[in-house]
Amino acid sequence: MWPAWSRRPSRRICRLPVTACLVWHCLLPPAQPSAVVLKTVFQRGGTLVVHKPAGLSSEQRDPAGESALRLLRRRHPDAQLPHRLDRLTGGVLVVATEREALRWHNSAIKEKRWGPKVYVARLAGSSVRTGEHRAFMRAKGKRAEVGKGKVARLDVLLAAPVSGLEGSAVDVVILLRTGRYHQIRAMMAAEGAPVLGDELYGGGNRHTPLLTHALLGLPLPDGGFQVVRAAELAPRGCAPVSRAVRDHLEMLSEDVQRERQGQ
Repeated sequence: MWPAWSRRPSRRICRLPVTACLVWHCLLPPAQPSAVVLKTVFQRGGTLVVHKPAGLSSEQRDPAGESALRLLRRRHPDAQLPHRLDRLTGGVLVVATEREALRWHNSAIKEKRWGPKVYVARLAGSSVRTGEHRAFMRAKGKRAEVGKGKVARLDVLLAAPVSGLEGSAVDVVILLRTGRYHQIRAMMAAEGAPVLGDELYGGGNRHTPLLTHALLGLPLPDGGFQVVRAAELAPRGCAPVSRAVRDHLEMLSEDVQRERQGQ
Protein backbone atom coordinates (compact mmCIF):
# COMPACT_ATOMS: atom_id res chain seq x y z
CA MET A 1 0.00 0.00 0.00
CA TRP A 2 1.45 3.38 -1.03
CA PRO A 3 1.50 6.17 1.60
CA ALA A 4 -1.44 8.58 1.65
CA TRP A 5 0.56 11.56 0.31
CA SER A 6 1.28 9.66 -2.91
CA ARG A 7 -2.47 9.30 -3.68
CA ARG A 8 -3.22 13.03 -3.55
CA PRO A 9 -4.31 14.65 -6.84
CA SER A 10 -1.32 15.60 -8.91
CA ARG A 11 -2.68 19.09 -9.53
CA ARG A 12 -1.92 20.05 -5.92
CA ILE A 13 1.73 19.28 -6.48
CA CYS A 14 1.78 21.09 -9.81
CA ARG A 15 0.50 24.26 -8.16
CA LEU A 16 3.80 24.73 -6.27
CA PRO A 17 5.47 27.81 -7.75
CA VAL A 18 8.55 27.12 -9.83
CA THR A 19 10.42 29.83 -7.91
CA ALA A 20 10.36 27.64 -4.78
CA CYS A 21 12.96 25.36 -6.33
CA LEU A 22 15.04 28.31 -7.45
CA VAL A 23 15.09 29.73 -3.92
CA TRP A 24 16.64 26.55 -2.57
CA HIS A 25 19.39 26.72 -5.18
CA CYS A 26 20.13 30.33 -4.28
CA LEU A 27 20.48 29.42 -0.62
CA LEU A 28 23.29 26.92 -1.26
CA PRO A 29 26.60 28.42 -0.10
CA PRO A 30 29.21 28.91 -2.82
CA ALA A 31 32.33 26.74 -2.76
CA GLN A 32 35.03 28.42 -0.72
CA PRO A 33 38.44 28.74 -2.39
CA SER A 34 41.43 27.35 -0.51
CA ALA A 35 43.37 29.89 1.54
CA VAL A 36 46.63 28.14 0.59
CA VAL A 37 48.52 29.68 -2.33
CA LEU A 38 51.11 27.80 -4.39
CA LYS A 39 53.42 30.44 -5.82
CA THR A 40 54.73 29.67 -9.31
CA VAL A 41 58.53 29.75 -9.37
CA PHE A 42 59.14 28.55 -12.95
CA GLN A 43 57.23 27.04 -15.86
CA ARG A 44 58.26 25.71 -19.25
CA GLY A 45 56.37 23.20 -21.34
CA GLY A 46 55.09 20.37 -19.13
CA THR A 47 57.36 21.32 -16.21
CA LEU A 48 56.00 23.55 -13.46
CA VAL A 49 57.86 24.53 -10.29
CA VAL A 50 55.93 25.90 -7.32
CA HIS A 51 56.73 26.91 -3.76
CA LYS A 52 55.02 24.48 -1.39
CA PRO A 53 54.24 26.10 1.96
CA ALA A 54 55.44 24.26 5.06
CA GLY A 55 52.57 22.45 6.75
CA LEU A 56 50.89 21.37 3.50
CA SER A 57 51.08 17.75 2.36
CA SER A 58 52.52 17.17 -1.11
CA GLU A 59 50.18 14.32 -1.95
CA GLN A 60 47.52 13.60 0.65
CA ARG A 61 46.19 10.05 0.51
CA ASP A 62 43.21 10.94 2.68
CA PRO A 63 40.49 12.05 0.18
CA ALA A 64 39.20 14.62 2.69
CA GLY A 65 42.59 16.27 3.21
CA GLU A 66 44.06 19.23 1.36
CA SER A 67 47.33 18.81 -0.50
CA ALA A 68 49.54 20.53 -3.03
CA LEU A 69 48.51 18.01 -5.68
CA ARG A 70 44.80 18.64 -5.09
CA LEU A 71 45.34 22.38 -5.47
CA LEU A 72 47.42 21.90 -8.61
CA ARG A 73 44.84 19.69 -10.30
CA ARG A 74 42.26 22.45 -10.15
CA ARG A 75 44.27 24.18 -12.88
CA HIS A 76 46.25 21.25 -14.27
CA PRO A 77 44.02 18.12 -14.25
CA ASP A 78 46.87 15.80 -15.32
CA ALA A 79 49.40 17.11 -12.76
CA GLN A 80 51.70 14.53 -11.14
CA LEU A 81 54.65 14.82 -8.76
CA PRO A 82 57.99 13.26 -9.75
CA HIS A 83 59.19 13.91 -6.18
CA ARG A 84 57.68 14.96 -2.83
CA LEU A 85 58.42 17.10 0.19
CA ASP A 86 57.13 15.99 3.57
CA ARG A 87 54.51 18.10 5.31
CA LEU A 88 56.95 19.96 7.57
CA THR A 89 59.20 20.95 4.65
CA GLY A 90 58.47 23.93 2.41
CA GLY A 91 60.10 25.18 -0.76
CA VAL A 92 60.78 24.01 -4.30
CA LEU A 93 58.31 21.40 -5.57
CA VAL A 94 58.54 20.19 -9.17
CA VAL A 95 55.31 19.29 -10.96
CA ALA A 96 54.78 17.50 -14.27
CA THR A 97 51.64 18.82 -15.95
CA GLU A 98 51.94 16.36 -18.86
CA ARG A 99 52.60 12.61 -18.91
CA GLU A 100 55.66 12.92 -21.13
CA ALA A 101 57.21 15.40 -18.70
CA LEU A 102 56.53 13.02 -15.80
CA ARG A 103 58.26 10.13 -17.57
CA TRP A 104 61.21 12.35 -18.45
CA HIS A 105 61.70 13.65 -14.90
CA ASN A 106 61.29 10.17 -13.39
CA SER A 107 64.13 8.99 -15.63
CA ALA A 108 66.24 12.04 -14.78
CA ILE A 109 65.85 11.34 -11.06
CA LYS A 110 66.69 7.65 -11.51
CA GLU A 111 69.80 8.61 -13.48
CA LYS A 112 70.73 11.20 -10.81
CA ARG A 113 70.63 14.14 -13.22
CA TRP A 114 68.69 16.38 -10.84
CA GLY A 115 70.91 18.53 -8.68
CA PRO A 116 72.31 20.06 -6.71
CA LYS A 117 69.55 19.77 -4.09
CA VAL A 118 70.11 22.37 -1.39
CA TYR A 119 68.13 22.85 1.83
CA VAL A 120 68.12 25.42 4.61
CA ALA A 121 67.31 24.28 8.15
CA ARG A 122 67.22 25.86 11.59
CA LEU A 123 68.67 23.40 14.09
CA ALA A 124 68.63 23.37 17.87
CA GLY A 125 72.03 23.77 19.50
CA SER A 126 74.96 26.13 19.55
CA SER A 127 77.07 24.57 16.80
CA VAL A 128 76.90 22.06 13.95
CA ARG A 129 79.87 20.43 12.27
CA THR A 130 80.34 21.45 8.64
CA GLY A 131 81.41 18.88 6.06
CA GLU A 132 80.12 15.44 5.12
CA HIS A 133 77.67 13.54 7.35
CA ARG A 134 76.88 9.84 6.84
CA ALA A 135 74.43 7.46 8.46
CA PHE A 136 72.45 4.31 7.83
CA MET A 137 68.71 4.92 7.75
CA ARG A 138 65.39 3.19 7.21
CA ALA A 139 61.75 4.22 7.39
CA LYS A 140 59.90 2.82 10.39
CA GLY A 141 56.24 3.79 10.53
CA LYS A 142 55.90 7.57 10.45
CA ARG A 143 59.52 8.09 11.49
CA ALA A 144 62.98 7.34 10.16
CA GLU A 145 65.35 5.22 12.20
CA VAL A 146 69.08 5.97 12.15
CA GLY A 147 71.56 3.12 12.59
CA LYS A 148 70.15 0.51 10.23
CA GLY A 149 69.16 0.40 6.58
CA LYS A 150 70.65 2.14 3.55
CA VAL A 151 73.45 4.68 3.58
CA ALA A 152 72.41 8.33 3.68
CA ARG A 153 74.73 11.24 2.94
CA LEU A 154 74.57 15.01 3.18
CA ASP A 155 77.03 17.89 3.40
CA VAL A 156 76.64 20.82 5.79
CA LEU A 157 78.02 23.67 3.70
CA LEU A 158 77.48 26.52 6.15
CA ALA A 159 76.44 26.90 9.79
CA ALA A 160 75.46 30.35 11.07
CA PRO A 161 74.33 31.03 14.67
CA VAL A 162 70.86 32.56 15.02
CA SER A 163 70.48 35.53 17.35
CA GLY A 164 67.34 36.80 19.05
CA LEU A 165 65.76 33.41 19.79
CA GLU A 166 65.02 31.87 23.15
CA GLY A 167 67.66 29.18 23.43
CA SER A 168 70.46 28.53 20.96
CA ALA A 169 69.95 27.71 17.30
CA VAL A 170 71.97 27.45 14.11
CA ASP A 171 70.90 28.04 10.50
CA VAL A 172 72.55 25.56 8.15
CA VAL A 173 72.83 25.17 4.39
CA ILE A 174 72.70 21.49 3.46
CA LEU A 175 73.61 19.77 0.20
CA LEU A 176 71.54 16.60 0.04
CA ARG A 177 73.44 13.69 -1.51
CA THR A 178 70.76 11.02 -1.05
CA GLY A 179 67.01 11.27 -0.65
CA ARG A 180 66.02 9.06 2.28
CA TYR A 181 62.73 9.42 4.14
CA HIS A 182 62.99 12.32 6.67
CA GLN A 183 66.74 12.29 6.02
CA ILE A 184 67.72 15.75 7.27
CA ARG A 185 65.32 15.64 10.21
CA ALA A 186 66.40 12.21 11.45
CA MET A 187 70.13 12.48 10.73
CA MET A 188 70.59 15.83 12.44
CA ALA A 189 68.46 14.76 15.40
CA ALA A 190 70.64 11.67 15.81
CA GLU A 191 73.65 14.00 16.03
CA GLY A 192 72.00 16.06 18.76
CA ALA A 193 70.82 18.93 16.55
CA PRO A 194 67.16 18.36 15.59
CA VAL A 195 65.22 20.84 13.49
CA LEU A 196 64.05 23.45 15.97
CA GLY A 197 60.32 22.94 16.58
CA ASP A 198 60.24 19.43 15.07
CA GLU A 199 58.42 17.55 17.84
CA LEU A 200 58.67 14.19 16.09
CA TYR A 201 62.46 14.20 16.38
CA GLY A 202 62.95 15.98 19.69
CA GLY A 203 63.06 19.59 18.52
CA GLY A 204 60.35 20.73 20.95
CA ASN A 205 57.16 22.62 20.14
CA ARG A 206 57.97 26.21 21.12
CA HIS A 207 59.13 27.32 17.67
CA THR A 208 57.87 27.10 14.11
CA PRO A 209 60.10 24.60 12.26
CA LEU A 210 62.25 25.92 9.43
CA LEU A 211 63.22 23.34 6.81
CA THR A 212 63.14 24.62 3.24
CA HIS A 213 64.07 23.08 -0.11
CA ALA A 214 65.87 26.25 -1.11
CA LEU A 215 67.60 25.52 -4.42
CA LEU A 216 67.51 22.86 -7.13
CA GLY A 217 69.47 22.43 -10.34
CA LEU A 218 66.73 21.21 -12.67
CA PRO A 219 67.36 19.67 -16.11
CA LEU A 220 64.46 20.10 -18.54
CA PRO A 221 62.93 17.82 -21.20
CA ASP A 222 63.77 20.34 -23.95
CA GLY A 223 67.49 20.04 -23.15
CA GLY A 224 67.62 23.18 -21.04
CA PHE A 225 68.64 23.62 -17.41
CA GLN A 226 67.27 25.92 -14.73
CA VAL A 227 68.40 26.78 -11.22
CA VAL A 228 65.12 27.11 -9.32
CA ARG A 229 64.90 28.69 -5.88
CA ALA A 230 62.31 28.83 -3.12
CA ALA A 231 60.06 31.89 -3.07
CA GLU A 232 60.87 32.33 0.63
CA LEU A 233 63.32 30.71 3.02
CA ALA A 234 61.52 31.15 6.35
CA PRO A 235 57.84 30.23 6.80
CA ARG A 236 55.41 32.54 8.54
CA GLY A 237 56.17 32.67 12.25
CA CYS A 238 59.92 32.18 11.82
CA ALA A 239 62.65 34.75 12.21
CA PRO A 240 64.37 35.48 8.86
CA VAL A 241 67.48 33.48 8.00
CA SER A 242 70.81 35.24 8.32
CA ARG A 243 72.48 37.30 5.61
CA ALA A 244 75.27 34.70 5.52
CA VAL A 245 72.78 32.00 4.47
CA ARG A 246 71.23 34.16 1.75
CA ASP A 247 74.64 35.13 0.40
CA HIS A 248 75.77 31.50 0.34
CA LEU A 249 72.70 30.45 -1.64
CA GLU A 250 73.32 33.27 -4.11
CA MET A 251 76.90 32.10 -4.54
CA LEU A 252 75.79 28.49 -5.07
CA SER A 253 73.25 29.55 -7.68
CA GLU A 254 75.87 31.50 -9.62
CA ASP A 255 78.40 28.64 -9.38
CA VAL A 256 75.90 26.09 -10.74
CA GLN A 257 74.93 28.36 -13.62
CA ARG A 258 78.58 28.98 -14.55
CA GLU A 259 79.33 25.27 -14.39
CA ARG A 260 76.43 24.45 -16.73
CA GLN A 261 77.43 27.17 -19.17
CA GLY A 262 80.96 25.75 -19.30
CA GLN A 263 79.79 22.25 -20.24
